[in-house]
Amino acid sequence: MTRQPSVTSQLSQLERTSSGKALRSTSSSPSRSVFGSPRQSRQFYAPQNDNVPPKTSLKYWRDISWPSFLVSTLLLVLSRLSHHASTEWTVNQYNHVLYRKPFAEKDTVPTWSFIVWIVASSVLVLGLEIFLIRSYSLKARIIMGFNGGLALLEGFFYTVVVTELGKIWIGEPRPDYVARCIGSHDADATFDANGVIICTEKIDSNARESFPSGHSSSNFACGVFLAAYFVWVTYYRRVNLPWRTSLRHWYSRYGMMFADAAYVLCIWPVFFACYIAGSRVVDNRHSPADITAGAVVGTLFGLLAFARLLSRDHASLSIAELDVSHSKSDQKFVFAESNSDESDGDDPSH
Repeated sequence: MTRQPSVTSQLSQLERTSSGKALRSTSSSPSRSVFGSPRQSRQFYAPQNDNVPPKTSLKYWRDISWPSFLVSTLLLVLSRLSHHASTEWTVNQYNHVLYRKPFAEKDTVPTWSFIVWIVASSVLVLGLEIFLIRSYSLKARIIMGFNGGLALLEGFFYTVVVTELGKIWIGEPRPDYVARCIGSHDADATFDANGVIICTEKIDSNARESFPSGHSSSNFACGVFLAAYFVWVTYYRRVNLPWRTSLRHWYSRYGMMFADAAYVLCIWPVFFACYIAGSRVVDNRHSPADITAGAVVGTLFGLLAFARLLSRDHASLSIAELDVSHSKSDQKFVFAESNSDESDGDDPSH
């Protein structure tokens, strides 16, 4: 009885055959020079087979991460229900000089303006996914665009929730508290028997919501997310772009040289967030410690939101599918090998 070759020998034969084909194709292909004509340079940096994107699992509208977005929205609404800051932090005759900054009638960056900026940033991510990415179907790009925009808004919502809870719990007076309390920052103040300042003007809870800075935390959450997204898409993401292929081969050496010096263009949202945070100190709404704490909170949730987006990426999903297919094929090989061993054991000639 003729014994069939084992699975190991079959795999070795297949590997030798594949290696031989790869060696022949490599030796037969002509060499390309980087310093040749523009057409040759394009071929060198971007081979034709590099434009084949990996498969994607984003095929259905249910792949949009709307459940987590609804949860973050619900938490945002709940955080705004109780909006009365703690009054345990008092301004007294010993520390009132820390809160005698002049009151600014107008903010350099109003609250509504940076909210519009954050919403516009989420729309920007959606537009880049649809019109800039050159891989996958239009439906898959729309789904990934919604995932990116919603991830940015989720990071913003969670940042606002933590910031608002911190403001209400801590209740630190703003640097212009005395000006709000007695009408002028340089007026003579009176104190009660416990040494606490006596306010002659009606003040609201906002006067005690200094720590941490909401402008700083919200804009750093958006800025860090956008900067990470821009760097990821421009340099590392496995998709076809106008300047490189999915395997990160550049179409032109000039584009590659420009990209080496273009990191600063990708992180401009962080600079914009720093400007907004600094304006809160100039307007006497916050102290440097307030905007620093807000920057830390915003950076944390911006990175978490971006990590959330990475879990919804095309490449990550396709790699997971590839692993499943390999595991199924391995199971088939193991099953075939076990059947061959059993048949060998039943053969009386062995």
